[in-house]
Amino acid sequence: PLYLRRPWDRWIGGPPYPALDGLLGAVLKSYREFRACGDKEWLTMLWSHIRLAIDHVIEQYDRRDGTIHGPQPCTYDLEIEGPNSFIESLYLVSLRAGAEMAKAVGDKESARKYRDRFLEGRKTADKLLWDGEYYVHRHDPETESVQAYGVGCHADQLFGQWWAHSLGLGHVLPPGRVRRALVSIVRHNCREDFSGHQQFPRRYVRDDEAGMLNCTWPKGGRPDTPLMYSDEVWTGIEYEAAGLLLFEGMVDEALEIVANVRKRHDGS
Repeated sequence: PLYLRRPWDRWIGGPPYPALDGLLGAVLKSYREFRACGDKEWLTMLWSHIRLAIDHVIEQYDRRDGTIHGPQPCTYDLEIEGPNSFIESLYLVSLRAGAEMAKAVGDKESARKYRDRFLEGRKTADKLLWDGEYYVHRHDPETESVQAYGVGCHADQLFGQWWAHSLGLGHVLPPGRVRRALVSIVRHNCREDFSGHQQFPRRYVRDDEAGMLNCTWPKGGRPDTPLMYSDEVWTGIEYEAAGLLLFEGMVDEALEIVANVRKRHDGS
């Protein structure tokens, strides 16, 4: 079935281009390691490669407005198409991190380029993707991949904001809307039990256990073929959401998510 087909099944020898969330993650991990060691010589040695990665994303996916478009290979074993805050937030924080690294190595031109693109992208993405309650996926089912989450509330929608706080870069999206989106994730995606819910394609939670779904559609509009793994529970995203809740001062909600994970995985 289409739901279970991965885009790179048709590629011999692997995909012709990298997973975009992984590539942006490599940029962010580079800045994380520089913050940890403070070694400018190490960063200078790597800078041409880091800059090449950032520039590749700008040239390949950015339509000169700071937002990501086109097929975006990602962790969900497919190419998500159309602007979405999962990839977009990672892009925004990568531009911020890139600007900081460029300044550190004395590359003023790149620092200015990335900072300007970040400022434009933050404004454009917020206008395009905010629906009044959380950030969504702008997807054209007539021209783009069948797998999407559309108007769904995706638990991974603020991944880049978690990275930004982890790297000391502040908010890449408006603070008030970040907190509002977190409230929505907790309200719509966290469940006390999974009775009556079909976990598909894999089942990681018993019906009598609590957890957080990857995606829900509280306002309707679930696509006929939703983004792969939407109906699963991933501890990695649960800890990501809990970490961001802690950064935003929402301690009780964060601890409840972590407690539910620990109850599920208690060794028995």
